[in-house]
Amino acid sequence: MRPSGVGLLVWVVTVHGLLPTLHAQQEVASSDSAEISLGLEAQNLSLAGGSWEGSSDDASPGVNHHTSVFIAAKSAGSKPNFEGKLTYEMARLCVPGGAQVIQAGFDRATGPYGRSGTRVRLRMAAQISPSIRLVAGRDTLHDGYGLRSLFRGGHAAPVPFCQTEINGGRLTYRHRIQALSSSFAVSHRLELAVGHSWKFALWGAVIWPTEGGSGRWFEPHYLVPIAAFRPTEYSQGSSDNAMVGGEFRLNLCPKRTLQRYLYGQFILDELLIAHLTAGDHWWGNQWGLLGGLHWGYESEHHKGHLRAEISAVRPFTYAHTSGQLSWVQGPTPLAHPLGAHFAEAVLASEHLHKNWSFHTLLTASTRGTNGSIPADGDNDRPSETAPWFDGASRELLYGRAELGRKINVGSEQFTLYVAAVERRLTTREYGVQIGLRSGAPLRALQAPNW
Repeated sequence: MRPSGVGLLVWVVTVHGLLPTLHAQQEVASSDSAEISLGLEAQNLSLAGGSWEGSSDDASPGVNHHTSVFIAAKSAGSKPNFEGKLTYEMARLCVPGGAQVIQAGFDRATGPYGRSGTRVRLRMAAQISPSIRLVAGRDTLHDGYGLRSLFRGGHAAPVPFCQTEINGGRLTYRHRIQALSSSFAVSHRLELAVGHSWKFALWGAVIWPTEGGSGRWFEPHYLVPIAAFRPTEYSQGSSDNAMVGGEFRLNLCPKRTLQRYLYGQFILDELLIAHLTAGDHWWGNQWGLLGGLHWGYESEHHKGHLRAEISAVRPFTYAHTSGQLSWVQGPTPLAHPLGAHFAEAVLASEHLHKNWSFHTLLTASTRGTNGSIPADGDNDRPSETAPWFDGASRELLYGRAELGRKINVGSEQFTLYVAAVERRLTTREYGVQIGLRSGAPLRALQAPNW
């Protein structure tokens, strides 16, 4: 047990611009150019103080920072057009839930209670034709229109990947290969735009092992574009883990700058209609739903948006008899950060008025202990039924409000902000931050994991 701590917030400083961004441009031909950039950026630097009670050792008063060192290259004019960026990120999060964010989203956790972390990100893209783009590297990945995702969430740490993107106008397609800790995953996404308002997409993924008796480093069947992964899996007689899903987006306003839309996702791991209609809570019915509303607004002096999102996933969804084939990367779920067997509601807002900004976030969730991932695989079930939130469960309430104002420091522009955070799990934790940031609030903190 660690006593609560209170920090005095009286200091603000930034290191943005200590290493100026260097630009070198060389004329290759009359229509060609190349650019290389090197820089250091402190996206977020602040002091945090508050009270953290009970056994939660992942937070204490101190300095928060999120800093990047990067090198970027870009060419344009001749085909293929190429761009790439290599980034080394360092972060320290002395806030409620900070250690969990570091554990999930960074390569290595260091410091007391694992509140500090580092990660390496690399993304390279080549436009080889007007409709074909190749992307490869080691980066975070996100699928979907929402803050959360039932397919692939951006909260997880970077992984090696390569993908092919084909843009056919109203019809687009993406094929992606990811290298996980002890497995490979292939996914594809086919999206169709219908009129000016609707978008529909189909998604599929399959995971196969690289270790053990059935391990293999290459699986040509899954490399075929538009292949139906589940029939392909069955035809091989394999025990790989395949999933399918779909999503939609409906624009509610013809003025696209307002960004008003409804969206939804569903994920299907396993399903038997007979058990579904019988209502017997069979453990093998593994599915999830997500839905949300994004409402943008704009006037002469004001603009911003409101977002409301709900999601729920059945027990044992994403899990597999073989733990290495569950939809996880180490201890971190790859889709929704709560994994499986949960229900969550999220309310978020952003309001901008001249040089002032106001951001809020509120999440409320219930998570069952039976059938969650990565803790449980299919073999860990205690019975043939898995009702929603049967037995032990835990509830989490998280809220954050931030007031900021843009300021100029030399030729650079920053946001000076003060934020209040509260997190309730088994104990009540709260804190206050004051600092500077050069971009939007840290995305990882917009959607805390636990």
